[in-house]
Amino acid sequence: PGPAGEPWSAAFDQLDPGQIYCYSLGGVTAAAGFRTAPEQGKVSFLAFGDSGNGGSNQRAVYAQMQTVPFDFVLHLGDLAYETGTAKELESRYFDVYHPTSRSFAVFPVIGNHDDAADDAAAYLRAFDLWDNGVPSERERYYAFDWGDVHVVALDTERITAEQAAFLDQDLANNDRPWVVVMAHRPPYSSGEHGGLPAFRTTFGPILKKHRVPLVLSGHEHDYERTVNLDGTVYVVSGGGGRDTRPVGSSPFTAYAESVLHFLFVEVQGDRLTVHAIDGVGREFDSVAIERPLH
Repeated sequence: PGPAGEPWSAAFDQLDPGQIYCYSLGGVTAAAGFRTAPEQGKVSFLAFGDSGNGGSNQRAVYAQMQTVPFDFVLHLGDLAYETGTAKELESRYFDVYHPTSRSFAVFPVIGNHDDAADDAAAYLRAFDLWDNGVPSERERYYAFDWGDVHVVALDTERITAEQAAFLDQDLANNDRPWVVVMAHRPPYSSGEHGGLPAFRTTFGPILKKHRVPLVLSGHEHDYERTVNLDGTVYVVSGGGGRDTRPVGSSPFTAYAESVLHFLFVEVQGDRLTVHAIDGVGREFDSVAIERPLH
């Protein structure tokens, strides 16, 4: 046990891929199980951002998440409002999602609200993520593999040359057939904040170079899917429970709606399908993406 208020952790090693393991942590947790990532094969996952303050909207979206089969979860930032303190993370994130997080891996990115308290100190203590090799930016961005999917998590609160170099090198080394990039602030948006120019200029050419098919982001409290832009579909999913805000339309917009929701993504063979599902279980948008030929 750590100091009062600090998270506890336990390390597991020498686990085989694609296997189910059961565990209990010294009487602190109830017995639970999890499946390790397979080395290859089909994958399904959830994605959502801006999840809320523990209220009924957040819990309604979460209830619908539990109706679909998934392997892991991507959180697109702003885990706990308003400033991402340890107390807010405990009451507005972990208290809500603990039935899922004890058996399924959750991979987050830093949102502006998460970064507001001491440069995301509570967030970085709460999650054990991959080391990106940059001491000043450790665990603020990272990448991992799960089955046929390679996921890259970016930090849009600190867009640096080091992070761009990491993204370029990481994608050059990738050997999985599918790539999904996730971030908090979107490069393209018809919502309240609009797209982030620094994302487009810094990361955009790298995404085009490596033909990344799907980029997910949050920040805007709405849903918006773009048309295919230089080989990439961009999806904003910031309707995880905080609230919704008006969203307009732009020349790059394929579909947009102000709605509480989450994404259910299925990857099998040469096809990736994104399902957008609202807080009452309605699938209000979907898109199928064929794997680009390299």
